Parts: sequence; C-alpha cells; structure tokens
Amino acid sequence: MKKIALLIAFTFLTFSAVAQNFEGRILYKNSFYLPNGQDVTASATRMMGTEQDYYINAKHYKSLMNGQMMTMQLYRSDENKYYSVDGNNTAQSFDGSTESGKITKVEKLDGTFDVLGRKCKGVVLISNTSKTTYYYDESMKVNIATFSKHKFGNWIDYLQASGGALPLAFIVENPQYTWKSEAVKVEPMKLDDSAFTLPKGVKMKM
Repeated sequence: MKKIALLIAFTFLTFSAVAQNFEGRILYKNSFYLPNGQDVTASATRMMGTEQDYYINAKHYKSLMNGQMMTMQLYRSDENKYYSVDGNNTAQSFDGSTESGKITKVEKLDGTFDVLGRKCKGVVLISNTSKTTYYYDESMKVNIATFSKHKFGNWIDYLQASGGALPLAFIVENPQYTWKSEAVKVEPMKLDDSAFTLPKGVKMKM
C-alpha cells in the first residue's frame, strides 16, 4: 500500500497570459499496460481506478479515485502532511518532508505536445525505480514556495522541473507496468480551505 501511495504521490495536482496561479479541478482518465504493451486497463482500474478527480487551491490539494485500493489522497501545506485513504475508509498519514527516492536525471523534451487542445511542454524525471514523463501547460501554475517542503512523492522535484506548472498528462514506466493518465477536463474554480479535509468517518491507521 505504501509503495502505491508513493507512486501516486509522485505523480500524482484562473488562466491568464501572465500565468496566474491555477485553482480548480482537473479530471484525469487512467490506462495501464504491461511491459510488452498489453492493455490491462480493464483489470487494473478495478484496483487503481478509471479516473482521478484532482482539486487544488493556493495551499492544498486532494484527489478522489474510484478504485478499490485508494479512494482519496490529500495534502495540506499547513501541516506538510500527505494522507491516503483506502477502500476500507482507513487513512494513513505521511510526513511531507520525507523523500520518496532520489531523482537521478531530469530531461526537458523538445517541441510541444497537445493535451486537451493545449500546447504543452514535456519533462522526464528518472529515479532508481521508475521513469515518469509529464506534459504541462505553462499557464496552469502554482506557487512553488507553498509546496517547497513537499518532498514526499518527489512532488517538489517535479514542480521545480516544470516551473510550477501542473501536469495535464503523465506516463509512469516501471518494470511491472506502465501507467498513463491524461486530463479530460479542466475547470478553474474557487476552493475554500475547508474543502481539503478528510471525510467524516475516516479512521486513522495506527
């Protein structure tokens, strides 16, 4: 469970010409493949979920998933804690300052890439266990300083590599499988800090 949480955290989040901080919702769709290219989305999404509904404001973020393994992930910058909620409505908390592994290489990709009709740039982050390719729209940024202590899942490594831009798509490659996730909807909206709390009834794992 912890390894899955680390991988998800690694990944995984108003518009203007001057790139104001983004606040709102990004809906991602997932697909999964074996190293030989076989599509195993139908079976893998039962556990991992077919989608990830991501919300972020100036301080916090959360993701809602519809899989059996994890139903929610939450990060609060005021606590610098990351929470994961499993299918049994049980939550684990992780210290946001805990590094999840060493990033050994960061590579910017040439050219632009289309995601949701947006011209995105690409960056690759390589660790000793996986390779993740991110595609981001530079107009969808957050304040890097707010998340500067978020080392868990290598999130700050990604934000520094993208200049603070949130990913609209990512591809995680490891020896077991490839996980592709791509945004299908982006909705700017105001989100109060009270929206970023654990749901009632969730029990903390001791």
